[in-house]
This record gives sequence, C-alpha cells and structure tokens, in this order.
Amino acid sequence: MENEQLPDRTRVGRIDRPLIVALSVALGANYLSGAGHAIAGWIAGPETPPPYALIRIHGISAVAVQVLLGALVVAHILPAWRARRHIASGLGLAAALAVLVLSGVGLYYSGDESLRALSRWSHIIIGLTLPLPLAIHIAQRRRWRDPGRRHDR
Repeated sequence: MENEQLPDRTRVGRIDRPLIVALSVALGANYLSGAGHAIAGWIAGPETPPPYALIRIHGISAVAVQVLLGALVVAHILPAWRARRHIASGLGLAAALAVLVLSGVGLYYSGDESLRALSRWSHIIIGLTLPLPLAIHIAQRRRWRDPGRRHDR
C-alpha cells in the first residue's frame, strides 16, 4: 500500500496540528522580529539602534523554536528519514536551521569581531531567505498527496 492511500493519521512523519500551530507561531514571531530588527537597523543606521523589544522577542522565540525543533526531530524528521521521504528538501531546510542556530550562538558568544561579522551576515541572509526552503519542503508534501502527479521519494 502506498503512502497516499493511507489515512492521514497513519502517514509516516505526520506532524500533529498542535505542533504545526506552535511551530508556526514561534517561527512567525522569530522571523518577523528578526527581519524587523535587521530592517530597522539598516534604516536607522549605526548611530541609532533598532528597538530593543524586537531582539528580545527574537531571542525568546528562538528558544521556543529550538525546543519545538527537538520535538520535530522525534515526530517528523527521524520517521521521514527512515521512510526515505523528501530527503533533499528536508536536508536543505535542516541545514538552514542548523546554520541559523550556530550563527545565533556565534552572535551571542563570539568575542572575535571577524567571526561575529560572519555570524551576523550569515544569520541575516539565511534568516531572511528561510521561507524559501520551508516552502519547498511543504510543497513536497502537497505533491506527495496529489495522486495525479509523479511521486519521487
């Protein structure tokens, strides 16, 4: 029996609605606060710092995102990996998230200015473009569920 014939609740790697909602809220808050902070910093210039509330929201939501990513590993990533489903898009998304976590740590803890600058720019660029690998990965699911299309695993 192929996966598209299974009821939705028995699909391998299925994410329950509460986890999807929590991830959506946390990622949304994290993205909007981070993008807002970056854009406000560019507009204001180096003399005027962006609103501190944005970086607070970004930091708090980043912790929530990381906790939820841990739940996602157990509920979604490992089962889908074992089933060999959407490996390329999943790895691309996981790599982008890993770089964001590591560059965030670099921003927070790095004492070296060149490493801090590298962390900052990689964090901003990958953070602002994160919706792209996320959309590609979600589109893979939609493609998988459409029985009229070719399914690649």
